[in-house]
Amino acid sequence: MAVTEHLYSLAVVLPRADIWEAMIPADRKIFEDAFAEVSVYERQVSREAEAGLAAQGLQVTRPDKAAFRQAVADVKKDLSRNFSAIVTRRHSDQD
Repeated sequence: MAVTEHLYSLAVVLPRADIWEAMIPADRKIFEDAFAEVSVYERQVSREAEAGLAAQGLQVTRPDKAAFRQAVADVKKDLSRNFSAIVTRRHSDQD
């Protein structure tokens, strides 16, 4: 299994922009906090599953992503402008 982290989530939450922007900041914070908490748990479960598979003999590789990150840096900046701060922050947390 090649761990490329193209998508590091089993469940992606993407609220509609108009609904998200219509929420009062306190309500958005509730969701942001919940998303942050769940993402930590989800990563833990994912790592445990990976370790279990590796223990059963699955070969796990981790490609060097530095060249890829450099190649897509401008695209990432452009796309980040189109998403709310929470999406951008969550993506940056995975770097």
